[in-house]
Amino acid sequence: MKNYVNLGLLALLAVLINDTPTYLKEMSNNMMFKVVCIVCIVVASTMYDSLSGILLGLMLIVLLHQSNEGFTESNEEDETLEEESAPVSTQNIIDNDRKLKEQAELNKVACSSE
Repeated sequence: MKNYVNLGLLALLAVLINDTPTYLKEMSNNMMFKVVCIVCIVVASTMYDSLSGILLGLMLIVLLHQSNEGFTESNEEDETLEEESAPVSTQNIIDNDRKLKEQAELNKVACSSE
C-alpha cells in the first residue's frame, strides 16, 4: 500500500513539474493553503512513511516556486497602472523640435522688428 501511495505521489509530482494548473498557482499564494499543505505533509509522514512526506514537500516547493508574489497574470492591475500614470505624448521629438525652432525664429523676427 505504501509503495502505491509513493508511486502515485511521484506521478503527481511529475505532472506538477510539467504543467501546473492555474488554479493551483493562484491557491499557492494563500497562507491557508500553505498551512493545509504542511499539515498534509506531517500527516502523510506519520501515517505512511517519510518518503511520502518528502514527495509532498517537493510538490509544495514546486507550487511555491511557480508563484511570483506581487505579480498577477490578470490584466486588472495593468489597467489600473495605465490609468494612474501620466498621459503619454502623441508628438514625437522632431515635432517638438520643429515647434521650438519656429517659435524661436518668430521671437527673433519680432525682436529685430522692434
